[in-house]
Amino acid sequence: MESRRHRAQISNFGTRLDVVTDKRRHYDQVLKKYERLDWVSKLKSHTSCVNAVTFSKNGGRWLASGGDDLRILLWDMHETKIAKPSHTFTGPTRNIFELAFTANNSYLLCGGVDSAIRRYDFQRIGISSDPDPVHTFRSHRQSIRGLAPHISNDELYMTASEEGRLFYHDTRT
Repeated sequence: MESRRHRAQISNFGTRLDVVTDKRRHYDQVLKKYERLDWVSKLKSHTSCVNAVTFSKNGGRWLASGGDDLRILLWDMHETKIAKPSHTFTGPTRNIFELAFTANNSYLLCGGVDSAIRRYDFQRIGISSDPDPVHTFRSHRQSIRGLAPHISNDELYMTASEEGRLFYHDTRT
């Protein structure tokens, strides 16, 4: 019967490597890389648990975050010092679980426990201070657990919920 020490070693083309030591060496190398990075800042504005984050498409300038405080905060990641969110969206009445930007960043989609899909007009930021959604869809009966925008058309997206149903949304109709 093999000893525990023997089982922890593997043979790699005739050489014996201690798996635990090898993993520890890899972990130390990863930590050294991260120690050299300059962290921009901690984004602090939510008042409770954050459940969803998503970067905008085509360069990721915008970061949207949402959670149990029922607000969607929009952060401009091109700012040098991010002190506060650039914009706040409102509307959800219960916890937010899903956020997604559409293909060309025209809209920000939101879903969560209140079973509603909210579509915010991302193009109106800076023009209108209205934080409310431009459309609210109530097709599901239970919590939204998935949002998948179409890869090229801002008016098409799929949603999934806890009830086991998928919906294909076409906002052109």
